[in-house]
Amino acid sequence: MAANTAPTPGPGTAADVNARRPGEDGSAVRQRTPGAVSYTWSKTTDNGTDGWYVGNPQNVYNLAAEHGVSNSDHTHILRISGIYELPFGKGKRWLSAGPAAYILGDWQFNTINTLQTGTPPT
Repeated sequence: MAANTAPTPGPGTAADVNARRPGEDGSAVRQRTPGAVSYTWSKTTDNGTDGWYVGNPQNVYNLAAEHGVSNSDHTHILRISGIYELPFGKGKRWLSAGPAAYILGDWQFNTINTLQTGTPPT
């Protein structure tokens, strides 16, 4: 079932159907994601050919000895995102009327931050 589907189906006018929807004011549900956090724990291995080191192995007869953690390994990756709806505009706390409400209303502040270990990207 879609997020804005009326839980009790049935005939009626558009106003009747909207009144049965689970939204705040009888309208479709608005998706709101105030923030999200994701963490990745990983390990990248190779045989020394990931771009930083190419050629000249320690022992050409034992290339398996070159296998190890990659220079491009990012063991820990933390991503944090957030959305903040600014309190300006129609129906908001400040500047709820007038030209300023029209110009400054319905703006958001969005951010995505990434913290990771390992070699910085080139």
